[in-house]
Amino acid sequence: MATSRTPDVNGMRLVLAGIQGEGPISDFLVLDSREFLRFRNLRGSLGNTMHGKLWLFKIIGQAAFLSTIGGFLVTFALFELLVPPGIRFSPPPRVPSIGDAIILTASLVVPAALGFWWILRKLRDEYPRRQALGAAVAFAVFSPVPLGLGLAVGPIVGGYTGIFLGTESRLVAFAGAVLGIVLVMALMTFVPCLLALWITRPKGGEVHQTQ
Repeated sequence: MATSRTPDVNGMRLVLAGIQGEGPISDFLVLDSREFLRFRNLRGSLGNTMHGKLWLFKIIGQAAFLSTIGGFLVTFALFELLVPPGIRFSPPPRVPSIGDAIILTASLVVPAALGFWWILRKLRDEYPRRQALGAAVAFAVFSPVPLGLGLAVGPIVGGYTGIFLGTESRLVAFAGAVLGIVLVMALMTFVPCLLALWITRPKGGEVHQTQ
């Protein structure tokens, strides 16, 4: 014989009171939410594992690639717009023009801004906002130095890439140069980003609200 089940009205009232912050069940709900926030914030400790470091290096490598390509495109576009065709390949003047200053500024700011955006976007899914922001700022601050070094090393890597592959293709040489720049940027900015994640990590027992 089938029996009909009536809803537990008292139990439902206790749950609703707990959600509203009243009754004995409210303490359990508050503790449970705190443990959930603590779990979310302690995800950043995964960066201490080898898998976490490899994942972080992949993200930084992607940011370096985006910074390199974006920097090339913006610099080339500004060069075509601001530098007259008659003086593009002439010796640089003693006093830089306004166009030269704009190109130099953009070549430094745009790659750093692109890398900052990419790292912050990717790390916010796995780390608290404070840690993700710290790593993104570290990349933006330190990236101009390895970018300049990569521009010097990249053509050498591109030349050896063509020799290794047995081709004189300019496309292959350019791809090798870009790869050299990306590797230099990723290797030289990995440690500052990792250090920033460690410095901004949540302290033991603290609960920080993540967004």
